[in-house]
Formats: sequence, structure tokens, C-alpha cells
Amino acid sequence: MMAEKFKIEKGIPIPPAREGSGLTATLRKLAVGDSIFCRGITQQSVSTISSRFSKRDGLKFVTRKVKGGVRVWRIK
Repeated sequence: MMAEKFKIEKGIPIPPAREGSGLTATLRKLAVGDSIFCRGITQQSVSTISSRFSKRDGLKFVTRKVKGGVRVWRIK
């Protein structure tokens, strides 16, 4: 007989959703006109993250490649 690969369990509570960490948590805190500097992440990655966040929360950001990294401004 083949041993079960997965064990079915009942009554395990679902943990709460994460509040957010890193870039998305910081984007949420920005006021219009504020900016953050991102080092060690590509402009494409920052732009993708901020775009998805914008669509979900109705905020607007612009990203620019600057010396040493990428800067993100909240514009709306």
C-alpha cells in the first residue's frame, strides 16, 4: 500500500493577511510630493510594483532611474 503524500487536517486557523512589508508598505505611507530612493532593485521592478499598487489603491506614482538606484514619487 502506498503511503499518503499529504495529510488532511481540520481546524487549522487561517493566519491574517500580511499588512505589507518593504516597498508596498512604504508606498502606502507616502504623501503627495514625497519620494523614496530604492537601491538594489531595477526600475522595471519598482515601476511594476507601484503600478499594481496604484490600480488597487487609486494612488499614482512616477519612477525615474537616478544615480545609484531608482526614485519613486507619489504624484496623486
